[in-house]
Amino acid sequence: MSDYYKIKLIKKEKVAKDIFKFVFEPSEKFSFLPGNYVLMFNNKNSNTAGISRPFTIASTPKGENIKFLIKKVGVFTTELEKLEIGESLDIEAPLGSLSYKPEHYGKNIIFIAGGTGITPYLSMKKYSDKEKHNTNFKIFYSVKEKDEMITEDVDKVVVSNEGKRIDESFLKENISEEELTNSFIFVCGPPPMEKAIEEILIDLGAKNIIIEGN
Repeated sequence: MSDYYKIKLIKKEKVAKDIFKFVFEPSEKFSFLPGNYVLMFNNKNSNTAGISRPFTIASTPKGENIKFLIKKVGVFTTELEKLEIGESLDIEAPLGSLSYKPEHYGKNIIFIAGGTGITPYLSMKKYSDKEKHNTNFKIFYSVKEKDEMITEDVDKVVVSNEGKRIDESFLKENISEEELTNSFIFVCGPPPMEKAIEEILIDLGAKNIIIEGN
């Protein structure tokens, strides 16, 4: 069940083109699953008062602080980038159905990400490694331009060519029939990408497709 919390900004850093890492200290620790997101409110600015935006937590449930990787696009994130160290925001958390659960521990996971959709993977992979779940992760990560790529905590990445989508031919080449039927396949990115990838995976015979909201 979600609740409301205050979070205080303790670190802000640019990590890629228009993408910033924000580290917050929560007023009180709350439980969440890797892959969960929060609704963030920024009532300090008249341009964003009363508006909320969803952002996935990039850190693990074991940490004291919570981390986000957020692309500056639109009014809300532009104002968020102006937030000063020590200032606080309100969030509703935890939220979301795209999460790493006990049923996934020790299994095969394929993660297909577009842009900042890589964020849930970072939390899942780091948490799995720390807890020694022996989960086998395979990640496909696509960005429009090379300088938009987030490299922090990303390893063993297979990337489609910059500016090109992960399409049917790419997936056929990189995912075996056995993997399609024996893996949990997470898809996270812009909604049009998620829909297109889901349709391709279904046609290819994938059995366990996990997309936020499904």
